Amino acid sequence: MKKNSIYFFLFILFINIVFSGCNTSSSEHMYTNKKLGIQFKVPETWDKNYKKVHIKEKDSYEHIVFESRYKGQNVILLELWVLDKNSWIKNKDFRKLNYLGSRNENIYAYSRPKFKSIMENLGGDIGMLEPSIEKRLKDMYISPEELRERFIVE
Repeated sequence: MKKNSIYFFLFILFINIVFSGCNTSSSEHMYTNKKLGIQFKVPETWDKNYKKVHIKEKDSYEHIVFESRYKGQNVILLELWVLDKNSWIKNKDFRKLNYLGSRNENIYAYSRPKFKSIMENLGGDIGMLEPSIEKRLKDMYISPEELRERFIVE
């Protein structure tokens, strides 16, 4: 009986190990900033091709920049902003901020360059860079709808 219990335990352990590796969720990373009360599900296409930079501008707003590199140049993929209401009013048009949500006294927004601007800043236009580089950048450039789905106010 004791021998059967050990085999049963080993069988259950084996099943748990096998199925824990078969998780159906993607391998995307969740960026969490508890201080700012935000989470952002980083796209799988960004993988290890990005870094984040936290920038505190003033007491009235902060933002996190997600960027990639190409031939020594930083390529801004996304900026997430946390602003108080007065800063939102002052900066929303100037910085071309897009509203994501609000909580308490904070407004959550994002900004990002247009894809064409990214290509021009890298020294070309669409179709002028190596196809693999252009494809990678296109894959990393997420739609506003997808961005909203990936952003969470805690």
